[in-house]
Amino acid sequence: MASSPGMGAWHTAGNSVGAAATRLGAGGEAAAGPLTRAIVQPCGGPHSYGTRCHGARRTARLHVVARGGNGSRGDGPPDLPRQPPDTDRVGRIPRPLSRGSELQLPFRYWVDEVLWSQGRVAVQLIEQVFTEAGGVKAGGASRAEERARQQRLAHAGGGDSDRGGALGSGHMGSWEVLWTKSTYAIPAARAMRPGQLVSAVIGLNCLTMKKRLLQTLVAAYGPGGAAALCPRSFALPEQLEEWAGWVARHGQRQLWMLKTGQDAGKGLSLLPGEEAVRYARQQLVVEGAAPTGGAGSHRQQPKRFQLQVAQQYVTNPLLVLGRKCHLRLWVLVTAHSPLRAYLHRRGLVLFSSEPYDPAAPLPASASSSSAYTASPAHHHKPQHTLHDDAVQRSLAAPPASHVTNYAQNANTLVWGLAELEEHLGPAAWAGLWPALCGACARALGAARGALAEANAWLRPTVQEYGFQVMGVDFLLDEQLHPWLLEFNSSPSIMVQHEQPDCRTLIHEQKYGMLRDTWALVARRVWRPEEADGGDAGAGGGGRGAGGPGRGHWRRSAVRQAAEAERAEEAALAGTEYEPLRPYLPPAE
Repeated sequence: MASSPGMGAWHTAGNSVGAAATRLGAGGEAAAGPLTRAIVQPCGGPHSYGTRCHGARRTARLHVVARGGNGSRGDGPPDLPRQPPDTDRVGRIPRPLSRGSELQLPFRYWVDEVLWSQGRVAVQLIEQVFTEAGGVKAGGASRAEERARQQRLAHAGGGDSDRGGALGSGHMGSWEVLWTKSTYAIPAARAMRPGQLVSAVIGLNCLTMKKRLLQTLVAAYGPGGAAALCPRSFALPEQLEEWAGWVARHGQRQLWMLKTGQDAGKGLSLLPGEEAVRYARQQLVVEGAAPTGGAGSHRQQPKRFQLQVAQQYVTNPLLVLGRKCHLRLWVLVTAHSPLRAYLHRRGLVLFSSEPYDPAAPLPASASSSSAYTASPAHHHKPQHTLHDDAVQRSLAAPPASHVTNYAQNANTLVWGLAELEEHLGPAAWAGLWPALCGACARALGAARGALAEANAWLRPTVQEYGFQVMGVDFLLDEQLHPWLLEFNSSPSIMVQHEQPDCRTLIHEQKYGMLRDTWALVARRVWRPEEADGGDAGAGGGGRGAGGPGRGHWRRSAVRQAAEAERAEEAALAGTEYEPLRPYLPPAE
């Protein structure tokens, strides 16, 4: 895949080194091969800043930045480059030079790896992007390391070195960028200084939680407007009776997808209308979430395992190569007020493992092994097993031809958006892309009120405290209407597939999106030693924004927001992000 504009523009003004996209061969000469980076250090001569010095000394540290595997073997994504020994720990970072010096400090990043059950593979790609951009990993324990720390504390009573825990929010003075999940970003956002960023915008859960997405759209656009964006849906258990009435009036054999609060394709059940309503009533009573009496006799299930939404099934999906598919796109939100959001032009087309079969047998009864259910809760969480044996027997896997979720359908066919565009043709794509942008923008526009309320509740110490990448899934029907299925607050950035070609494609799409994400927000990151006033931020230690200069930072919040917006506009041309501002509905 051809590189996009700005593909090699990695180092911002705050980085310590320049970069050259070459590979050193024998004798220090450039050699052909995978695109790599040689770090160039000043030779010490009287050169002006930015002047290329032919006598510069190239170090042996090379960063692989090839967009597709290692060389031509079709291998998986390249391994992460190792930090040089003099900068691999926070305590060894070189001290800043005097003001006006060419060499500046690298930014420090912290990854809350402990929050991802998959381990380091779940965060490896973002670490690669940060490292290639000149960052130094400051911390972020794995689950095994955190368990060992907890055991050490239990036996020895802990010590100063153990304070703060595994999460970056407990080490505010140790990083400039924190990669974490939105819930765990809250304490960090309340204790930050300018120059720090966290990978969350608090309040976006009004879109990333299935039931709240529906309620947010209905509140903003009414039931009819919401049904133009998403397949017709009803919140459970709040709208159970309204849904039952709709099914009775409009057709009892229409298929409905019942969704719990789980992700990764778990907790989905596919049933015809009458059976779906009966099944939902039974499940809600078993889960202890039913609005009627009788629920108290059962131990209430955690909310994520309870039925949340009943959604009408799209029975006329677009078929590509005879298979059902859906789109995984990425939306970046960099500020809530004014709302700044972007849709990336890369994405994935995820296919079912088998050709689509619209004549698959339909369930006859919700209590006689009829429900099509993908990965029900009790298959994954024995401690939350359903209490009714009849209900438990009714759960069965859905037809493979209907399942497109990658987590349930790994190692099947995967395309990029470029392949889909080629398949549909330029004219069809020219109409589809604006429709996708418009659907994302309308959903984000509906979230403005919730974002404002969340920010008032959060009271962040820095207005421009974060950014968040959300996954957004669309299903296309035969008329190429994009149906919004869901937003994901922490989309997978793992690169996993048995086929080398698919693995390389997945890497290209996700790596390109993360690279462009950093390009848009990088200018908002700086070390406290680099801020105006010298060490104004350094005195905060582990207290974040609690050090000297906090009043100045608060007074300049408006200026910082304006500067951040201008920086994003300047960086946008070198990325593949599409601004969603032209598609946003007017703010009320």
